[in-house]
Amino acid sequence: MVALDSAVRAASRTRFNLSAVLIVGGLLGGLCAAGVPLGLFGRTYEGWALAARMTDEFAGILFLIAFLAEPLARLFPKSLATELPPGHRRLALGFAAAYGVCLLVAAFAATAEGQKVGVPQAFAVIFQYGVLAAMVATSGIWSTGVMDKPIWRRLHTATLWFFWLVYTFSYVGHFTGPHIPDASYGIGLIFLFQALFIRHAAALKEIWVHPMAE
Repeated sequence: MVALDSAVRAASRTRFNLSAVLIVGGLLGGLCAAGVPLGLFGRTYEGWALAARMTDEFAGILFLIAFLAEPLARLFPKSLATELPPGHRRLALGFAAAYGVCLLVAAFAATAEGQKVGVPQAFAVIFQYGVLAAMVATSGIWSTGVMDKPIWRRLHTATLWFFWLVYTFSYVGHFTGPHIPDASYGIGLIFLFQALFIRHAAALKEIWVHPMAE
């Protein structure tokens, strides 16, 4: 009987690997978001451009989940803290995988129809891959004991804020210059600023409510 109980507990612990599920899910979602427009329009400029946009928007959804997981758990600890998986930082793994696909598709889109990628564009892509690597390294995917130190948590938070700025400035940029008006970028900005408000609300709760409770 004891052996059966221990076997059941071991099976439940190895039922699935959350980090692997998030990474594979982000990769498959990004590949599907790129594959649909390329299947419809072929490897043309229109196909690559639409693939870059769809992968960017899919990664943006995963980004908002990772960006808001911890502040929402702090705002609603009784309802969300028990529902979210342990190690909220690991939710960024899905975004990192999907955004890695997005950057690769964007590079192909920039070289479609014989175009060349300039040095600033290439540096921007390489730099963003570097920030993604830092995000993955500080997500607690390997050693929870080491990566739970405050310095690594702050670095992980800094990577989230970096991509919040990337998305915000990217969406704002579509309202200037020779861009076709598109309301979806305005909706994206609304979500980004709402996420900013939620994070600040969670921070204010930590500053005001906890000292009063103590």
